[in-house]
Amino acid sequence: MVCMKRWVDIQKFPLQPEKIRTIPSEERTFYFLAGHVANEINVFFKLVGWTVQTEVSCREETFARGAQATIIAKVFAGKLNEAWELLNTSFFGSGISQKYEPKLTERSREALRNLKQYFGKKNLIKDVRNKFAFHYTCEEFQENIMEAAENSTLEMYIATSGRYNSLYAGSETVSNYAMLKYLDEDSAEAALNSLFMDLDRVGTWFADFLEGYMLVATRDYLGASGEELGVESIRISSLQEFEKVTIPYFSDVKS
Repeated sequence: MVCMKRWVDIQKFPLQPEKIRTIPSEERTFYFLAGHVANEINVFFKLVGWTVQTEVSCREETFARGAQATIIAKVFAGKLNEAWELLNTSFFGSGISQKYEPKLTERSREALRNLKQYFGKKNLIKDVRNKFAFHYTCEEFQENIMEAAENSTLEMYIATSGRYNSLYAGSETVSNYAMLKYLDEDSAEAALNSLFMDLDRVGTWFADFLEGYMLVATRDYLGASGEELGVESIRISSLQEFEKVTIPYFSDVKS
């Protein structure tokens, strides 16, 4: 019988004002922004995964699961594109990259190389960000409503009790239809699979790069050793297995 680990160890690094004050202004700003970006990527990565693996019992739940996952995925794409823009302006553009790229682990350097290659050409994440993540465009919907209605089943799910359980499914069908046409894929499933695959690999590259940068920068700015930093080891126990966590669309929401 295999004993499964149900805990994770973390090291708590105190950030003292007198240490923070010694960091050059541009580097200090990027350091804290990079941590924020890493946190958002961690959250969105989990949200997409937990939504996709939610069990369903009927066609309506299946559609709701897909709609919820796609909505989260579009915002995630937008966040990843904004993360790249941050690197362009505040990491490469400021010269911080010249100081820290040589100090990164090979895994972090490889992740950064992959990011440069991906965002150095036309890419799916930027396309989704520009057209579908952060902007509501009447033109996109107007052009696709009737075509979607004639080629798909448009429905609305109106909850009779409990807030936040209604799903205007037809609206998501039209939105996804517009994205399908823009991305020039053969099917909605193919378009979404391409998006989820890019989110997975690009999100992983960002996580690997940012984790490496944050560790090196923390040691540079705050101290070379755990003892010098006042690091405290903490064990977070009673964890749920990632594969068993789910986020259903429909829930017993108290009115």
